[in-house]
Amino acid sequence: MVVGLVNALRALPTLGVLLLAVLLWGLGLVPPIVALMLLGIPPLLAGTYAGLAAVDRTVVDAARAMGMTEHAMNDVLDQCPRKQTGREDERIEQHLA
Repeated sequence: MVVGLVNALRALPTLGVLLLAVLLWGLGLVPPIVALMLLGIPPLLAGTYAGLAAVDRTVVDAARAMGMTEHAMNDVLDQCPRKQTGREDERIEQHLA
């Protein structure tokens, strides 16, 4: 349900959202800020969902078998090293060799 709502928000045209914000709050700094915030949230939610969906099921099952709560699993995922790309990958491999 959340994914469908986020995808619906991503389909909103920028000019339409800005026009609606100007009609609601008048001219000034508030309408563009509200419009940009509203249009910036769906890509963040889509990326977060994609990242959480990419976690291997065996890792989640192993964490649950160890008695971890959802909050504890999120803390562990935050501490996991991220995959580096490009030159940093080469430096890490040279350091480990």
